[in-house]
Amino acid sequence: MFYEKMQTFMVLRIFTIHPVAAACAEQSFTAVKYLKSYFRTTMTEERLNGLAVMCTFILCFSFILS
Repeated sequence: MFYEKMQTFMVLRIFTIHPVAAACAEQSFTAVKYLKSYFRTTMTEERLNGLAVMCTFILCFSFILS
């Protein structure tokens, strides 16, 4: 009985987390595309990558909180 409840809980957890992860990934691709087109001429590649990571983290974190 306990294992059935645990399996049900795990399945529900996967179903609730998956849409958040997919939406977060889509937002991050959009952010990177915007950043690359806007900052490509003025920034080095290393700095642009760091900015993209920060922007992606902020988007995903705010999406998870809401």
